[in-house]
Amino acid sequence: MNDMIKSLLSVFVAFFILNGAIAQSWVQISSDDLDIPFSETLIKHNNDWYLGTAGGVFKTSDQGANWTLTNNNLYSAFGRLRIEGFFVSGERLIGVNRWAGVVSTTNGSNWVAATGLPQNKFMPKDIALVGTKLVTIVYDYNADTYHLYASVDDGLSWIKGNVISSINSNPRIFSDGHLAYITHTNSIGSDEFIATTSDGMSAGPVNLSPAFSETSIEKIVFAEDYMIVSGQGVFLRYDMLNGGWTNLGSSWSNGIGFVSLCANETGRLYASIFEGDYTLGVHFSDDYGDTWNKMTVNTTRGAAFAMGIYATGSEFMASFIDEGVHYSSDAGQTMVKRNNGLGGSDLEELFVANGNMITSLFISGVYGSENDGGAWGKWNAGLPSDVIKRVYGYLNIGTTILANYSTSPGDEAAPEKVVRSVDNGKTWSVLANPAGYDNLKLIGKNGTNLFAISSAPSGLLMSGDNGNSWTDISGSLPSGFSPRLIKGSGSLTFMAGTNDNNKLQIYSSINLGTSWTSAMEGIVSDELAELRSNDEILMVSGDDKIFVQLKYANSNNKLAIWNVDGWQEVVASGLDYIDFRAMAYNNGALFVSHWNEGIHMSTDNGNSFTLTSGLPDGIAANVFAFDNGIAYAGSSRGIWKYSLATHVDEKAINATALLNPNPARDVVRISMDATSVNVYAVSGQLVKQVRVVDRQFSVSDLNEGMYVVVIKSSQGTLKTKLIVK
Repeated sequence: MNDMIKSLLSVFVAFFILNGAIAQSWVQISSDDLDIPFSETLIKHNNDWYLGTAGGVFKTSDQGANWTLTNNNLYSAFGRLRIEGFFVSGERLIGVNRWAGVVSTTNGSNWVAATGLPQNKFMPKDIALVGTKLVTIVYDYNADTYHLYASVDDGLSWIKGNVISSINSNPRIFSDGHLAYITHTNSIGSDEFIATTSDGMSAGPVNLSPAFSETSIEKIVFAEDYMIVSGQGVFLRYDMLNGGWTNLGSSWSNGIGFVSLCANETGRLYASIFEGDYTLGVHFSDDYGDTWNKMTVNTTRGAAFAMGIYATGSEFMASFIDEGVHYSSDAGQTMVKRNNGLGGSDLEELFVANGNMITSLFISGVYGSENDGGAWGKWNAGLPSDVIKRVYGYLNIGTTILANYSTSPGDEAAPEKVVRSVDNGKTWSVLANPAGYDNLKLIGKNGTNLFAISSAPSGLLMSGDNGNSWTDISGSLPSGFSPRLIKGSGSLTFMAGTNDNNKLQIYSSINLGTSWTSAMEGIVSDELAELRSNDEILMVSGDDKIFVQLKYANSNNKLAIWNVDGWQEVVASGLDYIDFRAMAYNNGALFVSHWNEGIHMSTDNGNSFTLTSGLPDGIAANVFAFDNGIAYAGSSRGIWKYSLATHVDEKAINATALLNPNPARDVVRISMDATSVNVYAVSGQLVKQVRVVDRQFSVSDLNEGMYVVVIKSSQGTLKTKLIVK
């Protein structure tokens, strides 16, 4: 036996032994310990409570002691799982999604889509009762108008009413049972009120004197003769009999940032108050807001702000940020955590390193697991003692993990520090910002070089020593350009951001940012869509390849790959459209996730995509991570993993030892006798049963990309990867 065969036999144990075809599917990882069923909407219908989350609707029949999903036909009814607002009418529970419309059910067992609403629409997450009619507002994109819509059959069908005004923006609608009050943003940006007529089919201005000019009303409730208004920086009471506004926010000396509001049938008000550090908590008032009593909530993560709250009779339920659901049976005097069955909620940060899984909750820092999600712990050692800890944007340089740290949740444009871990995320150290720079935000890397931006002063910086020191390279930035993202592709560094017109602009550098050259070849710049400050640019790299999602104003988006001639649009067959929530590339596999339509994968540089299996309908990825041959996805329902069929222990054997040449274009030679050879896509699909002649076979009929070759011989079964170019 020659040395080559002996070498191969000595490492057989390093390969996966296959029995039949390669079967791959996403498998959910436990994340129950994270307790993060973040929800903006709660309601009680008959004897059951319902909770709307990004991953669907949960139901409990025992006051939250046990929750179960109740998504039957929800996704097929209107293409979404997320309910943003609940309303009860008669025996039906109605759910609203601003882009999808209205669905309803009697007990959660079967969701039915409403009829009569326009197909291309946007609407508030509210429904109002006017007499015996349900009323809402719908923006028809095709007609460019807002119309009132009314229903007389508990939300099953809707009839168009009068137009309101084409200049309205983001209207909300609330009801005292007799009239619906509509708040909207007019052409100068201040809120006005209009009210419907008694039949709910038309509306006109209403004088709530004296007027006020707040710009973000989120909730209105009615208690006796009062209208209570809350939202972003808004907490007011209007006397419906005598007129006049009272500022309820003056009860808190430091002011308020946001208020979630509800009332029970007796007029008791409940308000969850956010101000700065999220610790003001939930209060109740029995005198229409003149005085408030703080409720006792046993929070373990330092915050006590609930977005979703609901009260009925003596019952009260709240969904707290990073804390989960709490329930009270005594009108809020005592609160008990009720999260059983709610694990696996919305995750937007995920990093995996050497078997350790790391995620971030919204305001309480880093959580990690060393046993594939079996147990999660708080990994905040070394982070500042601030109550609010926002950690995001993980990346690594070798075994060193770095991330952005902020005490201002939701304001990723102005983080404060860069933090670093050298023990797989268990402990952290805070890196000092360079002198004169108040804020520093990581935006990418190339090789061992980090890149970050600063907002005070504005600048682009680079570090070649894991963030210990930084060099300002802002002088090389093109005029009017704002960098957002940097990716490395071999010797090239790509920088994506926006120009003066807020449109995508990409530059490349061969010298790590000392100078930049426009890299817009192949992109129709004039037709690109404008990007808002919170619009994410999706550009990914790996194996000396780089891909970018191009968003055009006509919504005819493209996916492109960079080559020597510039950006080249890929075919992307298998995708109905291109509008991704997340995108990632690893070891020959390109993963893309639409906002609510699963995860697709390509192994031929984006020319064709296959929908991967295992995810429930309507679930999509917010973020991807990779470690040791496994793909991970943080989704709207927890964490999922997917075994990449190409994984081989690189320390044991190089893939080219079995197949030569590799990469190949025409003919491949096998370095041992084989009884059968099968070629699989990375997705696990069998694409070719090879006829081996004189230890060689043809690959000229295969598309470019990465494949898995399974070789059976008298010595056993081997798996290796093959690159076709």
